[in-house]
Amino acid sequence: MQIQASMRTPSAGHNGENDEMELLRRASDGDRSALHRLLLLCRTRLAILVLLRLGPRTPRRPHLSEVLHEAFVRAMQLQPRCPWDSMEALLAWLLPIADGAVEDVLRRSRNPFLDEDRDEEELHPAGAHCPYERLAVAVESLSSGHREALLYYFQGVPVTEIGKRMGQTPSTVCALLHRAMAKLS
Repeated sequence: MQIQASMRTPSAGHNGENDEMELLRRASDGDRSALHRLLLLCRTRLAILVLLRLGPRTPRRPHLSEVLHEAFVRAMQLQPRCPWDSMEALLAWLLPIADGAVEDVLRRSRNPFLDEDRDEEELHPAGAHCPYERLAVAVESLSSGHREALLYYFQGVPVTEIGKRMGQTPSTVCALLHRAMAKLS
């Protein structure tokens, strides 16, 4: 389906896919530089997954760049010799690491002396730019159906299976994914 090709990790055609597979193979064999390059390739997809899992009602949304940094540092420290055969497999390994990073970043940000009634603008002034802020706002503006479809999709669930889980046809799921991606662009 057309939507699937457009939402995959960007690559430069067939050679890009071969390069990605080679990086996955090397990272699986313990090559830290290959893992580092793979982490850079999938950072936007991981950012979207983290935002989708947090949901729009998270009272204190952590700075996404800090969460990604924490997750990538942990990934580099943990790097097992896993047989990753796809970017989806790598993301499946990274997601629980990112979940832990979210919890730790939120835990560190709690300050008993911080006045809970203060504005978010007061806590994070406009000058404190987060490169993922626009993405976070876009994800929060999505409907629950769009978020659910994207979450399944970015976790590697096939469109037909997403349709079954959501009680929708595959063409409806494709339309949801297409509209959601258009809002995130």
